[in-house]
Amino acid sequence: MIDLALEYTRNCLNQGLVNQFSSNEKMVVLNNLVSEDGQLEQSNLNKVVISLINLDKESMKPYNDRYSQSESGNWKNNSPALRLNLDMLVTSVFTDYTESLKFLNAVITFFQTFPTLNANNFASIPAGLDKLEFEVEKIDYFNMLSLWNSLGAKYKPSVIYKVRMIVIQGDQLLANIAGISELDESITPNSSQN
Repeated sequence: MIDLALEYTRNCLNQGLVNQFSSNEKMVVLNNLVSEDGQLEQSNLNKVVISLINLDKESMKPYNDRYSQSESGNWKNNSPALRLNLDMLVTSVFTDYTESLKFLNAVITFFQTFPTLNANNFASIPAGLDKLEFEVEKIDYFNMLSLWNSLGAKYKPSVIYKVRMIVIQGDQLLANIAGISELDESITPNSSQN
């Protein structure tokens, strides 16, 4: 589901940028910023790059979806769904610094215009995703420096978005619990009280 969410985000952002800049080529890639040997990925050059930098469990909202009712009226005991938020780094990797700033501005404008991506504003949302919500993450200078050092890359114009919420649900059924089919309302005297 993480891959589908980020691919959908890439496709929507790419569509927005292609329309804005009247381009015939893909402008957004989903990729690492640097290769395993520490070199800049050549496929990223003159593109906007989306990278997953962190994920965390959603803990602000209470959810209780362990039990669900089947069509037969029985109850299914499922393992609870895992709800994740993604930290997504969007980097403008252009040889011309002014182009980098122009595309970073376009990215910020896109997510300011579409803070929620869903089937109402962009078609072809993958099955299992209802919507994705985007919020700019505040990060101070020292944490940004630490992030870029850990990525093994030199700083490029970029922004971090918190992407809410990816739901991962396994298909494993833990138990099938019979539903109540009939109530017996008769009263039977207790024979032990004689």
